[in-house]
Amino acid sequence: MKIEQENRLLREILDQIPVGVLITDKDLNVIWCNNACLENESATREELIGISTRDLYSVMNPNLHGRVLKSQQPLIEEHYSFRDSKNRQVHSINNSYPFTEKGEVKYLFTLSLYLNYVENYFAGAIEYKRKLESEKDHLARANGTRYTFYSILYQSRQMHDLVTLARKISVNDSAVFISGETGTGKEIFAQGIHNAGLNSESPFIGINCAAIPETLLESLLFGSQKGSYTGAETHAGLFEQAGRGTLFLDEIDSMGAALQSKLLRVLQERVVRRIGDNRDRKIRCRFISAAGKGNGQEQTGLRKDLFYRLAPITLRIPPLRERKEDIPILASHFIKKFNTRFGLHVKSLDKACRVLLVNHDWEGNVRELENCIEYAMNMVPRDEESLIVDHLPGFFKQCDLPPPGPSLLEKAEPDSSSMTLKELLHKTEQEHVTRILTETRGNISQAAKRLGIRREALYYRIKKLSIDLAPMK
Repeated sequence: MKIEQENRLLREILDQIPVGVLITDKDLNVIWCNNACLENESATREELIGISTRDLYSVMNPNLHGRVLKSQQPLIEEHYSFRDSKNRQVHSINNSYPFTEKGEVKYLFTLSLYLNYVENYFAGAIEYKRKLESEKDHLARANGTRYTFYSILYQSRQMHDLVTLARKISVNDSAVFISGETGTGKEIFAQGIHNAGLNSESPFIGINCAAIPETLLESLLFGSQKGSYTGAETHAGLFEQAGRGTLFLDEIDSMGAALQSKLLRVLQERVVRRIGDNRDRKIRCRFISAAGKGNGQEQTGLRKDLFYRLAPITLRIPPLRERKEDIPILASHFIKKFNTRFGLHVKSLDKACRVLLVNHDWEGNVRELENCIEYAMNMVPRDEESLIVDHLPGFFKQCDLPPPGPSLLEKAEPDSSSMTLKELLHKTEQEHVTRILTETRGNISQAAKRLGIRREALYYRIKKLSIDLAPMK
C-alpha cells in the first residue's frame, strides 16, 4: 500500500472512532484533530488547525501538552470539564502522550473520551441487553409466557400511551380489564403486564372462558375434592395454581350468570372453595380479564358488581383501523419473521402494496395482517426482494388504488394542525429515525451514516424519542 493511501486510510479510521484525537507539534500548535474532537469542540478543522493549545481552553487544558513536553512522560486519566463554543457543558477524560524521535519530542497527542458518549453507549448497551432478555423470554420462559412489552410493535401515539400506562400499572397487583377486538393482542398485553410486575417469576395462567363448557370451567377454576361428583379427584384449581402470579380470563363475557356470582365472591373475599369441599383457601393471584366488547359493563354484558371488581383499571386496545401508522412497521416485522421461516430475502413492500395495506380496515386486526403477509410470502418468487400487489390475497387485487393526491399514508397521520411546533418536530424526527432504523434492521452504524450523524448522537436520539430497537433487530 502506498504511503499516501495508508495515511488517508488511517485518517479515515481516526475520523470514525468516537474518541477525540488532537495532535500538536512541539510548539503546541494544533496540526490535526479528528471528527469526534471537532464535534465536542463545536468547531471546524480549519478553525483549530494552527491554533496554540495555550489558546484552546476546552478539551485541551492550556498546560496539558506543556506538562507532557516538560516531563516527556504520558499523562493518564486527566479529567476536565469545559463549555464549548455553544456554551454546552462537556466532560472528558484525557490521556496525553509524547511522540519522540531520537530522544527528542517531535509531536504530542491527546486521546479524549467524552462522558456524553459513554452515557449514550451504556444506554444503548442496556437497551440491547433488554432485547436479548426479551428474546430469551420469548423462546422459553419458565412462568408460562411468550411475550413482554418489547413484543408489542407500534409507532402510533395511541399505542405508545397505552404501553406506557400498562407498564405503570404492572408493578401493583390491581385487577386489570382489557378490551379490544379480535386479533388486537389482548393476551400479549396481559403477559406484558405480568412480566413487568414484581411477581414475574410466578406462573402466568391463561384460559379462554368461551372455549370450555360451563361445568368443566368451574372445576378448572375452583378445583375439586375426590367424590364430590362421579369420577372427581382431588385437585387444585387455577386460582390456587396461579400462586402469586397472574390468572388471565379471556372472553370472560361468555361466562354464565351462576359462575359469575361465584367469581364475584372470590374477588371480594380473596378465598376459593373447591367443589365438594367445605374449606376456604386463600388466594394471592392477580386477575387480568379480557373481552371484545368495550370497556363498560353494559357493553360487556357482565354483572355490574362483577365488572367493577374486575375493572378498577381498564385498558382499551385500539383496532388497526384507528392506528394505521402502525401497519407498515407490523408488516415489516412479519416479513422478517417469514423470511426466516421460509428462507426468503424479501426486504420491503412496494408503494402500491403499502398503500393498499394501510387503506384496508383489518377486521381481524394484527392477526389478519399477519395472515395476509404469510399468504404474500408464499406467493413471492424466491429471487424477489419486494412484495407487490400481485402477491397479496385475491380481494386486494380487486381494490382500486386511490386517486392522485395526498397518499393514504399521509391521511393515516393525525392532523398536524392541532399540534404545537415542538410536538410536530418531535413526531417528524421520531418517524424519520424510526423508518431509517427499520430499513437498516436496527444497525446503528448504517442508520447513523444515512442520517448523517455520529453513532453516539443516534443513541441519544433513540433514548430521547423513546424508540424501541428490539423489533428492528
